[in-house]
Amino acid sequence: MRTFSLTNPPMRGKELEPLQRALKAVKLYAGPTDGIFGTGTADACKRAKYRLGYPSRAVERTGGQTLLDFLNGSKPLPLAYKLRRHARGYGISREDRLRSAIVSWARKGVADEPSIGYAQVRPMPSSWRLPFTTDCSGFVTLCYRLAGAKDPNGLGYNGEGYTGTLLDHGETIPLWQAKPGDLVIWGTFPGHHVAVIVAVSNPADPELVSHGRKQGPEIVSLLAETAGQRRSYVVKRYSL
Repeated sequence: MRTFSLTNPPMRGKELEPLQRALKAVKLYAGPTDGIFGTGTADACKRAKYRLGYPSRAVERTGGQTLLDFLNGSKPLPLAYKLRRHARGYGISREDRLRSAIVSWARKGVADEPSIGYAQVRPMPSSWRLPFTTDCSGFVTLCYRLAGAKDPNGLGYNGEGYTGTLLDHGETIPLWQAKPGDLVIWGTFPGHHVAVIVAVSNPADPELVSHGRKQGPEIVSLLAETAGQRRSYVVKRYSL
């Protein structure tokens, strides 16, 4: 297939029709399959290139065989394209996007630590309006809320909740199954402290963000936090 671009009069040809059908299949084009490279087809090609991870300089209103091959799967995406695609929020599951957002908010808490106080106050904060004050369960609940996930307390973000409601909900999983975004809760019911997992490069000692004192939120390791808590823990996973 030759490369199609916007011209006056527009380029046309039967060989363009498979590309138009492929763009329709991914819901980026709603126009006729007429073999005419108009603005509708051109705009759809540009959107497809962005979603497929093309370099920014190559996200243009042109279409050709390579784009068709990527869309219909006859040619695999290069690794660099896949990485850009994921960075732009495409090609990853909703769960992975939510987990990534939970971790991002938790890490933002570390960056904004001077403006985040510690106290057991209710209702829990519902926005990231600095400065604000919250406790460990309020902090992890806020990370879930701002990420767009369901309330891990099972209360529909009504401003209430504590480690006990976090223990009452979700699934208890073994440490080796833990993923970023899962929670670690120390102490038997009603619980004593909770932190959010942000990295599992070492599955035996994940990296956490903990907000359990005035100096938080802070990055800690599971082993270090457990030594400080002097209590056993469970790892909890929630429906996102």
